[in-house]
Amino acid sequence: MLRREFANTVDFIRKYCGSGRLLDVGCAYGFFLQEARCFFDVTGIEIAEDAAAYCRQRGLPVLTGVANEGNLAQLGMMDVIALLDVVEHLPSPHETLALCARHLTPGGLIVITTGDFASRYATLFGARWRLMTPPQHLWFFTRESIRRISHPLGLSIESCDHPWKIVPISLIAFQVRRMLGMRSAGTSKISGIGLPVNLFDAMRIVLRKSA
Repeated sequence: MLRREFANTVDFIRKYCGSGRLLDVGCAYGFFLQEARCFFDVTGIEIAEDAAAYCRQRGLPVLTGVANEGNLAQLGMMDVIALLDVVEHLPSPHETLALCARHLTPGGLIVITTGDFASRYATLFGARWRLMTPPQHLWFFTRESIRRISHPLGLSIESCDHPWKIVPISLIAFQVRRMLGMRSAGTSKISGIGLPVNLFDAMRIVLRKSA
C-alpha cells in the first residue's frame, strides 16, 4: 500500500522535475526511494539505524544520521529534496529548510508533506486532531507559515494541494476512535485493505528555488 502511494508521489514530482538527483530526508525503510529510483538518481538520510540498514541491504544509498551540513556536503547538490511527513518532527525546521535550500540546484524543488493546521478538521477537533500527537509532532504548519519561512531562503511556492491517500482500514478505525475520545481497542494488525481518504487536513507543498 505504501509503495502504491509513493508511486503516485513520484508521478506528481515528475510533473515539476522529470529526472536528476533526488534526496529523501527521513527516508525510513526506503519505499519512496524504491519507486523514485526508476527516474532519479536517489539518496536517502535516515536517523534510525535499523531502517537505514534495511535500505542499504536493498541497494539503496542511505546515510545513517540527520540532515546536517556535513552529510549534505558529502552528498552534493540535489535537484529534488523530499521531506515527506518529516518537517513536523524536526527540532528546528527553519534551519533544516535553509540547509536544504543551500544544497539545492538553481530551479530545484523541495517537496514537503505535512499537516495543515489551518484546515477545518484541525480547527474542529483541536487537541483531538489526528495529527496533534506531541512529542512526535513538534510543529504545525499552514500554507502561509511555509511561505513565510521559505521566501527569505529564495524559495517560492509552486504548488499546494491536499492529496487523496489510500489508508488501511485498521488505521482509519484507530484515528476515528482517537478523534472521538474513545479508548483504543489495543494493538491490532495493520489491515492490507485500504480506502481512498481525504480529510483535506494534510497538505503537499512544492517549493522551487529561484534560478
